[in-house]
Amino acid sequence: MKKYGTLIALAVAIIFGIAAVFLANQWMSTQVTEQKVVIKEQAPMAKVVIAGQDLDMGTQLSDKNLSLVDWPKANIPKGAFTSLDSIVGRVASTKVIAGTPLVDRQLAAPGSGVGLVASIRPGKRAMTIRVDEVVGVGGFILPNTFVDILSVQGKGKTADTVFKRIEVLAIAQETF
Repeated sequence: MKKYGTLIALAVAIIFGIAAVFLANQWMSTQVTEQKVVIKEQAPMAKVVIAGQDLDMGTQLSDKNLSLVDWPKANIPKGAFTSLDSIVGRVASTKVIAGTPLVDRQLAAPGSGVGLVASIRPGKRAMTIRVDEVVGVGGFILPNTFVDILSVQGKGKTADTVFKRIEVLAIAQETF
């Protein structure tokens, strides 16, 4: 008798398990069909000029390194360009990462040229300092790094800081 009681309990448990799976499946299928589909309105878009590749300081802009893409109007940066014609031929005055919109403050003034001249920001000046292997820290100073300028008087016993945190624009023929 004990043997049949266990089998009956097992059969009842299996039947309840199958019923639970069936009811859960029915309930889940009704939940999926009753969900409302909400369609968001697409944000208004506008054309914006972006960097098609990473642009180093001093890079002249052309159709090859720029792209015109749709961009959400609400997220367009102030001063962004909306046509390629208004920007082709200008020069990047800062490093620009690919995929970011180009704005006027990232570019040298129109007609300012290419290379080192274009990288000098308005109101700033560039000057040359003679360096050698020792003074140039063995080649470890590179463009876009910041240095302090020291003046050594007499026989090199005293040094005074002339300028602090000055950006290096170029080393030899190497610019940005």
